[in-house]
Amino acid sequence: MKNNLWGTAFKKKPSSEVLAYCAGWDTKEFAALDSLLLPYELEVNIAHAQMLWEQGIISRHELASLKKALAAASKLAAKNAFLLDGFEDSHSAVEAFVTKRTPAGLKLHSGRSRNDLVSTSTRLFLKAKAKEFAVSLAGLASALRKTASKHSGTPMPGFSHHRIAMPFTWGKWLESYAVAFERDAKSFDVFVALYDECPLGAAAGFGTSFPISPVSTAKTLGFAKSFSNSLDVVQQRWEAEASFCFCLAKAMNHLSQLSESLIVLSMDGLELVHLPEEYCTGSSIMPHKKNPDFLEATKAKASIAAACLTQLIDAGKSSFTGYNRDSQWTKKSLLHAVIECEKAPVLMADLVAKAKPDAEKMAQLCERATHTARAEKLALKGMPFRKAKELVEKKLTKDFRAVAPTL
Repeated sequence: MKNNLWGTAFKKKPSSEVLAYCAGWDTKEFAALDSLLLPYELEVNIAHAQMLWEQGIISRHELASLKKALAAASKLAAKNAFLLDGFEDSHSAVEAFVTKRTPAGLKLHSGRSRNDLVSTSTRLFLKAKAKEFAVSLAGLASALRKTASKHSGTPMPGFSHHRIAMPFTWGKWLESYAVAFERDAKSFDVFVALYDECPLGAAAGFGTSFPISPVSTAKTLGFAKSFSNSLDVVQQRWEAEASFCFCLAKAMNHLSQLSESLIVLSMDGLELVHLPEEYCTGSSIMPHKKNPDFLEATKAKASIAAACLTQLIDAGKSSFTGYNRDSQWTKKSLLHAVIECEKAPVLMADLVAKAKPDAEKMAQLCERATHTARAEKLALKGMPFRKAKELVEKKLTKDFRAVAPTL
C-alpha cells in the first residue's frame, strides 16, 4: 500500500495484508456478489450436465459440448474475467455464455430452477469456507498453546471488573482463548456435518417431471446426501447461512475479546504487553503514535459478523411457504461477513506469537492480588471464610492491627 501518512518511526511496518485488513473497503470496491459464488456455480453446472447425460436427457455429444463451454467459463472465472455486467445474475450470464457456444446450452436448465441452483452453489461455498475457518481457528488455538507453554510460569494479574483480581499466569491467560477457539473450530465442523445436504433437484421447491437423479449429483459434488424434502431446502434457504454466520460471529466475539484485552494490557501507562510493530499503524499528525489498528479493526469486524447474523435470522422469520425474494438479500450479508473476517484468525495467530509480556511489571501487580489467598489461608486453618475475608478487608482499611494484631 503506497502513500501512507506515517511510518518513518517504525522499524517493522505492517504487511500489505495487514494494511488491507485495516483499510477495509475505503479505497476499493466490493466484489460483485455472484462473482464470489461463480466458481461453485460452474461446478454445479458441470455435475448437473453429467447427470442429464446419465439419465438420457441429453446426448454424449451435447454433454461434451457443455463441458467444453463450462471449462472455458471456469478459466475466465479463475482470472476474474468472466463478465456478469448486463445480466440479471450469474445464472443468466452462464447460460448465455454456454448457449452462445453450443445449442445444448438451451437444455442445461432442464430439471432445475435458479432456486436449487443458487442454494447448491451456496452450500458448496459454505462447506469450503467452514473447513477453512475450522483450520485457521485450530491454527490460532495451536499458536496460543505453543506461546502459552513458553510462559507457564510468567506471572500475570488476573482481572475482574477491569480491576486486579487474583494472581494468574500469562500462559494460562493465553490458554483460555485457545480453548475457546478450539470450540469455534469444532462448531464449523458440526456445521458441515449438519448441512452436508445437496439441494440440487429440488427445482423451485416442488420437484420436476424430468427423470433426474439428485442422488447422483449429490455424490458428484461431494455432499453426504441429497435433500430430504424439496420444499424444505428452498423455503429455508436462510437457515444454513444463518447457522454458518452464528459460528463465525461467535468466533469473532472471541477474537474481539482477545483484541480488546491486548489493547488495554498494552496501553500507555500500563504496558504489561508489547505489541509487534507490524500489527500497529501510525498517526497522520502525531509522530510518536503506534496504534493497535489491527486489533481495533478486528473488533469492528466482529460487529459486522453480528449484524450480518441478525439480518440472516430476521430474513427467515416471516416468509410465506415456498420461495420468497427476501432470501436474495441473505447473499450479501453472508458474503460480506466472510470477506471481512476470513483473514482474522491467521493474522491473530502471528500477532500472538510475536507479542511480548513484561514479566517484571506483571509480577509487581501480582503482589497486589494476593489478598484472596491470604483469606483462604486463614480459612484453611479453621477460621470461617466469611470471617477471614472480613479480617483481611480490615487490614486493607488500616484497622487490621487493632482487630487481629497477631495475624
